[in-house]
Parts: sequence; structure tokens; C-alpha cells
Amino acid sequence: MVLKPRVLMVAYKAKDEVIVNLLRKLVETNDDGPNGEVVGTEDGSVKIVSWEEKVWRENKKIGKYGNKILLINDVTGGNQLKPVIDEKFNEYGVSYGFAGNQALIFADPTVFLEDKDLFKKFQEDAKRTLSNPSDIEISNIFIGALMTLASISLPASFMLGCIYGVYKMRKAYEIAEKIVQVQLMYGIMKLYKNDLDKFMKA
Repeated sequence: MVLKPRVLMVAYKAKDEVIVNLLRKLVETNDDGPNGEVVGTEDGSVKIVSWEEKVWRENKKIGKYGNKILLINDVTGGNQLKPVIDEKFNEYGVSYGFAGNQALIFADPTVFLEDKDLFKKFQEDAKRTLSNPSDIEISNIFIGALMTLASISLPASFMLGCIYGVYKMRKAYEIAEKIVQVQLMYGIMKLYKNDLDKFMKA
């Protein structure tokens, strides 16, 4: 029985709030097996405290943050941490890893620019990974993400955006942001299932 949960500080930009909410739902779900089998993080062992970019910058400046911290994508400090992390996962342009008590998850949609087959594999793997979660709220988050992913055709969408004018560039950026969101959801699921418990207990 966990007497006091370990705190995981999560730093993020406003556009990635859905990723923080997903992680919070995952760690708060009582999904461990009946025989004590730990699924994801041990039930009740982790508490998420989230800091949006401005709050994170202020606390980072004065050195006020907890023992364990997760940086999401392009939040302040992510680029500096990226070269020194011990990478634990890297597939379909989404990666995460650890550097001491700091963790980083980030996504790069440009891996699909000239590889339609890779994007198709990602669509299929994401559907398997994100389908049928037991929690209704988590399930709804995933359904929206998968519908978005299924509606995107690459690399044509990217290439048109790069070739034609400002409007197309804006549309290409919007598509890229949607892909990043699904990449991060996919990575968060992998992190939760495979490595977060070990990171928090290290």
C-alpha cells in the first residue's frame, strides 16, 4: 500500500494541455491487477502537479521544482535536455528518455515528410495502442485523436503546404500540430505502460 504518492511535476505549453490531462487520467486510474500486478504506475503511487509554460519558467528560474519532472515537447528547457537524456523509446518520430530526475518526451512530425508507408504504419500502430482503454474519459480522448489521424493524408498535405503560399503553409502547420498531438499521446501511453513506474521509483 502506498502511504504517500511521489510527485511528478509536468511542464508544458498550453497547446499540450490535453497530453497532461491524459497522463493524469492514466496515473489516477486504478488499473493494477487483482493479484498485485502493476499496470503502468502502481495505483496511488504518483501525483501529477502540472505547470504551464509561464509558471514553469518562473519556478525554474528560482530553482523551485520537485524531485521528478517531465518536460513535454517544446516547453522551455526541453531542447537543452534533449542531447543528454538516456533514450528509452524512439518510434515514429516520438521519443522519450531520462536524465537523472528529469524526463523529456518530444515529437517530430517531419519523419513522415517523404515516407507515406511509415505514416500508414504509425496510423495502424497508434490505433492498436490507443484503442479500448478501460476508462471512459481516456477512451474519448483517444477516439478524437484517432479520428484526426485517420483523416490526414501524408506526405501530400505537407508538400502542398511547403510549395504553395501562406494559406497552404498555415494548413500544413495545423496538420503538423495535430500529428504531434497524436504522437505525444502515443508516447505517453508507452511511457506510462513501460517506464514511468521505474522512473518514479528510481
